[in-house]
Amino acid sequence: MAKSLRISARNSNGLHNHVQEISLFSATIKLDILLISESHSTEQTIINIPYYTIYHAHHPDGTAHAGSVFIIKTTLKHFVLEPYITNKIQSAIIKTTTMPRIITIAAIYSPQRHVISSEEYEDVLLHLGPHFLVAGDRNAKYRTGIQTDHTQR
Repeated sequence: MAKSLRISARNSNGLHNHVQEISLFSATIKLDILLISESHSTEQTIINIPYYTIYHAHHPDGTAHAGSVFIIKTTLKHFVLEPYITNKIQSAIIKTTTMPRIITIAAIYSPQRHVISSEEYEDVLLHLGPHFLVAGDRNAKYRTGIQTDHTQR
């Protein structure tokens, strides 16, 4: 029998400032997994939420902006995968065997200033494998039909 998972996603715009809020939220609604985008974490960031394991995908320049974080209940069977990290996309990733099949789950963040091609998103999805769930802030914009020359009005 498959276990259902309680999963939530949010843009934290700086995880360090919201750790107590996230900790209370996770415990109150008995979350299994929380996917965080725009974590602003670095290699020096230390975050502890009781009963949860935390995995980071920092921005590759090492400064406190962008990034994603994967927070998972310590009792869930899982293994961490290599994060997907480029200047345009950061994704913290795990595989879990809690579901009837092994599934990849990823927290993703794409900084707003980048235009990301279909090929770049395809590369991320290929990295995740055949069965996956992705949540986060991709800052995607619908560009078809948008006037790019602002001098014409």
